[in-house]
Amino acid sequence: MGPAVPPDDGRDAGPSGFAGDWPGRELLQGRSPREVLAKLCDGDPLEIGARVEEWLRNEAVLVDPSRAASRAAARVAYAAMKYRGQPELGVFLSRTIERSVEELLEEEGEDELAGVPIGDVPDGHLLFLWKVLGIELPLARRASIVCNRQPREVRRAFLAVAGGGATVRGYAAQSETTEEHVRELLTRALRAMAAAVGRPGLRVEGWDDHG
Repeated sequence: MGPAVPPDDGRDAGPSGFAGDWPGRELLQGRSPREVLAKLCDGDPLEIGARVEEWLRNEAVLVDPSRAASRAAARVAYAAMKYRGQPELGVFLSRTIERSVEELLEEEGEDELAGVPIGDVPDGHLLFLWKVLGIELPLARRASIVCNRQPREVRRAFLAVAGGGATVRGYAAQSETTEEHVRELLTRALRAMAAAVGRPGLRVEGWDDHG
């Protein structure tokens, strides 16, 4: 079974365009969102999964990519009922992905506030924090929320070094900054998460030894 089509939240990915032929027309036209969703889930012809992963990398957001892709596909299917080729297909998909991720972040915050337990199969981003920082899974959601609230510069440094295999020196060169600044960004991310979960002294194993 594919992802459920979400209810209308009053927003779409842009103004309705013109009738006629436009890129993606065969995939995005149908009698209902469910009909469109079925086409989008059959082999992912619009590469929504890859687009989501690229968006998450660029924005350095901790969200489970598979959940984000499922939500985005459902949102695209719903928005397709009004879509007629404008804005351009790539922009339409990017905006819908962004809003899908925003929804997941809001839901994660609401679940944490309400004390909803983490499921038996934790999302990938929670497993990531457990593996790289040793944060117990019941606390990983709180750490994830705090990490996502940091400035993008902080998130990018943390995810590049902790999850992307970059060294401090390499990331500093790539970002055209100093190693000292990269260490400051990493420290800021770690301190914020440590304070959130009551685990002082969090560190990414070996990052401060990378030259």
